[in-house]
Amino acid sequence: MSAARVKPLPPQLAAAVQQLQWSLLTPSPARCWGCNRTRLTVGAWAVAAYIPRNPVHPPMAYLLCPSCASNDKARKRAARTIETKSRDLAERRAAP
Repeated sequence: MSAARVKPLPPQLAAAVQQLQWSLLTPSPARCWGCNRTRLTVGAWAVAAYIPRNPVHPPMAYLLCPSCASNDKARKRAARTIETKSRDLAERRAAP
């Protein structure tokens, strides 16, 4: 991806990404959104950010285990899962 296409992260999302990156420094159980398994954060875990097109949906930061981070299909599955989760959160907030 070229640098011209990369959008800057909103401050709140950038803080969430940074917090997840710091949490990866110590091995602890974490959920991978690509394979939906809980594993120890040992190795090259990836932190990803989701910026929704709809401003009502909340932006989200999430983790990918090393095997899912290197697999294009798993990265796309994680992105779809996070998009659905964000949409669900927005609908719950809007519900009376």
